[in-house]
Amino acid sequence: MTETHVPDLGAVAAFYDNVAALDILFGQDIHLGYWPDGDGNLSLTEAQAKLTDLVAASIGARDGIHILDVGCGTGGPARRLARTTAATITGITISPKQVEAAEERARQEGLDRKTDFHLADVTALPFPDATFDAAFAIESVIHLPDKHKALEEILRVLRPQARIAIADLTQSQRTPLEGTGAVASLLDLLTPLELGGYRQLLRQTGFVVDNLVDLREQTRLSYTRWQDRLAARWQEVTATAGTEQTTALQEILHVFIEASKTEKLGYTLAVAHKP
Repeated sequence: MTETHVPDLGAVAAFYDNVAALDILFGQDIHLGYWPDGDGNLSLTEAQAKLTDLVAASIGARDGIHILDVGCGTGGPARRLARTTAATITGITISPKQVEAAEERARQEGLDRKTDFHLADVTALPFPDATFDAAFAIESVIHLPDKHKALEEILRVLRPQARIAIADLTQSQRTPLEGTGAVASLLDLLTPLELGGYRQLLRQTGFVVDNLVDLREQTRLSYTRWQDRLAARWQEVTATAGTEQTTALQEILHVFIEASKTEKLGYTLAVAHKP
């Protein structure tokens, strides 16, 4: 579970503050898609919804429970859970622009009574002990400098027997992802663990691990779909993110596509519960 560098959370927040560019490229879910059969018949948007649904099912999302969304983005998954499961969702993010967008979109969709969003650091959550019935983190733990402290805080605010699901990229520590220039700057925002690292992290912070699933084959089509979308909407992304950043995104997607063909870059769903 060794990490080679520490992400700058200011840089992470600045990256996610560019809501317009992220909407164009990644959609409002801002996470990978899930193709259960790996056949690619679903659109990227449909596959992203499938991943959200998989996470929701793994924590038992349903009416009457209160769920913490760690790294909520602009609230896409939170709104979907509110619509499809009737659960109440509280989302946190370190991006002020994402909080604004999440709140506005929830109001527009009539979901503001089932969702709320906060600018907050997961290592110092502004909630009392035992507040939530479940928690999930989709592709947010990868950005955290202190993953141990973050999981301890999530454990603190969960009620006994509450479940947590972490869906995130994994990386072979033998052959880490590498890049130069702007690509290296993007990679510096990430500290992926090995597949087994999530089991170790959860256990060390007091969780009981229930399941750990390797989803590399079911998610890796996402990078190609994003690459195609970027090519089709290049001018729009460039207008909001700038040429250097857009080119870096193009290059890092190529790195991810190649790495995802092997175990160098994977994806895991880890499910655990508080004793």
